Amino acid sequence: MSAGENFTRIYEETGLEDPVTAWTTGLASGSLDMFAAPFRAAKRAFPDDPTVLSDLREHLVNHISERPGALRAVLTEAM
Repeated sequence: MSAGENFTRIYEETGLEDPVTAWTTGLASGSLDMFAAPFRAAKRAFPDDPTVLSDLREHLVNHISERPGALRAVLTEAM
């Protein structure tokens, strides 16, 4: 969800106008989507081969561990 959608949802459910929470929630959601999208695609493309997901997970973990600033770059780009 984007920050605008989160803002609307928060307002409709609570009656409060809270742009900071909406922005933070949108940022977190977008960051998680960046990590989840490759796994969803691999799971759909190879539903009968669980090794694809474990290989993808291992590749991403190794890539991030080799580049200490990778996680920060992902979060920065999500903003």
